[in-house]
Amino acid sequence: MLRHHFGAYEPLDDALAVLRGSGLVARRRRGTVNRVRQHDYFLLTPGRTVAREMIREAPAFQYYLDRVGLVLDLADGRGGSQLKKQQYLQREYAEATRGDRIGSVSARARARLERLRRPAEGEDTEKGEHG
Repeated sequence: MLRHHFGAYEPLDDALAVLRGSGLVARRRRGTVNRVRQHDYFLLTPGRTVAREMIREAPAFQYYLDRVGLVLDLADGRGGSQLKKQQYLQREYAEATRGDRIGSVSARARARLERLRRPAEGEDTEKGEHG
């Protein structure tokens, strides 16, 4: 994503235009005529039907559904402003200048996941007779 005036920016309208044009997704804007505070996107009934058909016909697409579940778990009910504050805690995000791409955190995230997956020190040692 690109670093923009108030955080990360990716033109979702461009990516979702095909879905909106096909009647699969709807967008609602919140705010005033002069200042849109938030865009909400909704998967419509025809979109749900297409998504189910895609997964049935090409099970590999289940991967994307699983990723959405992980993102929702990670967000844990927090809104955009709260998530943006958390993003600024990441060096790659905070140090990116406006108009530049925000650097990847995947290497650090994978290393952290690996550390979390390792058993705690001493858990793998054999227990004594009374242990």
